Amino acid sequence: MQIRPARLPDLPALAALARHTYRSAYGHEMRPEALEAHLRLQLSDEQVARMFRHDLFLLAEVEGELAGFVQVGSVRPEDRSEDGRVQFGEGDREVRRLYVLEKWQGREVGSRLMKAALNGVPSGGRVFLTVWHTNLGAQRFYARFGFTRIGTVPFPPPDEGFDLLLCRPGGDS
Repeated sequence: MQIRPARLPDLPALAALARHTYRSAYGHEMRPEALEAHLRLQLSDEQVARMFRHDLFLLAEVEGELAGFVQVGSVRPEDRSEDGRVQFGEGDREVRRLYVLEKWQGREVGSRLMKAALNGVPSGGRVFLTVWHTNLGAQRFYARFGFTRIGTVPFPPPDEGFDLLLCRPGGDS
């Protein structure tokens, strides 16, 4: 397995993987029109290209195949929990996405991507992420890396539901 930063030519395949894994993970929980709207607004080729300008994307390749990716960036000030605004520090980061194709899940791809993402966090910086409230497997995975729930974040309409806001305390990775 190789973990490497994404390059511009990788973006179409990365966006396709993002849409595929999102559809597989959440398609059964969302109304079809809500799913398609989310994929179009958040994971289109154009949107992924915009995110690539300011975020780090690390790719996992196994046997020459793109198996998954993690997207990491600085915390956005508009991110908030229902309990009020979380105060973010300059060294804080957000894991925005960690997606792994089904056939590679349970084979250390996600763990290797998370470790690589955490290695890039400045000393003392906290790491935040959100996870869908019903995604218990992902919640267990993040707990193994020291993430704990600190709040909830409503999911944007037209969906009903919420994400859990998780935080990993600062310290050396």
